Amino acid sequence: MTLDPTVLPLLRAWPAVMRRLVDTAPEAARMESDRADDGDGWTAKDVIAHLADVQMWGYADRIAHMLTRKSPTFQGYDEAERLDESGLRDGSLDDVLKAFEMRRRWTLGMLEAADPSGLDRTAQHSELGEIRVSHIGHVWAYHDLVHLRQVASFLQRPLWARMRNTRRFSDPQSPVPADPPAPSIDPQAISTLTAMPEIVRSIIDLLPDDRAEEPVAGLSQTDAWSPRDVVAHLLESQRVGFAGRISTILTTDTPGFDDRDAARDLDASGYRDQTAHELLEIWETQRLEAVEHAADLSHDQLIRSGEHATVGTLTVADLVHEWAHHDLEHLQHLCTMLEPPLLEGAGPFEAYYR
Repeated sequence: MTLDPTVLPLLRAWPAVMRRLVDTAPEAARMESDRADDGDGWTAKDVIAHLADVQMWGYADRIAHMLTRKSPTFQGYDEAERLDESGLRDGSLDDVLKAFEMRRRWTLGMLEAADPSGLDRTAQHSELGEIRVSHIGHVWAYHDLVHLRQVASFLQRPLWARMRNTRRFSDPQSPVPADPPAPSIDPQAISTLTAMPEIVRSIIDLLPDDRAEEPVAGLSQTDAWSPRDVVAHLLESQRVGFAGRISTILTTDTPGFDDRDAARDLDASGYRDQTAHELLEIWETQRLEAVEHAADLSHDQLIRSGEHATVGTLTVADLVHEWAHHDLEHLQHLCTMLEPPLLEGAGPFEAYYR
């Protein structure tokens, strides 16, 4: 029994990736007040507290028992109750991140040290039946990805609140707020745009080269794209859809814009002839220049606008906020691309997440 090659690198990298992501929010208080839409009442801080908590008793403790006892038995648990009992909710966001980092370093060693026979050791789960150490390793990494997607969705909310007609790129039926567009940029937008190439590189670095280029079918977003294609799309949409449109608006009075087809643009870009890491190099360089320009835009520049054939008026400020929101959307898209082999290796846990 072996682990998928992304499992251990992902588990090692994830505390730093999560910290870099939440650091894009300029105020921890806003992070702590954003609520989930699924009714669990968790904040972004609660999600990270859950990650810090569950890796102790949900993963590492079970692995330790399985490696030292013959077929132990484990009971199911209520995640919300366990989080309440942990006391982690009482700390600051930074306290919770430090707990996540420290506990991950301590707990991961047991999985790293397990040889093939150790990965094959079993236990009985009260709800799932027989589970193996390898199953826990895969579901642990999968669980990290699921909750990074959840935090990324939390961070989209303040950006969405500042968007106007650009909301209709994501949701054509979305109502547009009646109040005038904000003549300033939320600092989170600039922080997100600055951090995203580093975050995406951290994820691409987890993948064997062939998997970075391999299409992943069956996802809810653009079907049969590879992780490399996501990087290529972020680069091309930056060049044409965001930085390109902003430049046009700043140099032309009320320019007109047509709809773009992401798949067609990607095919025409030539980026599929390059590796994911080659594209990252280009994206990082161009993003640095683009963000420096966006951060220096004046009030008069931010209120300049163009007309889009489908969604209507686009101001520069609206485009900057939609640009950061788009980054977070494709961060979630990229995470979903890493998930299938982890879920396939999770054994009986797969049924829990399907």
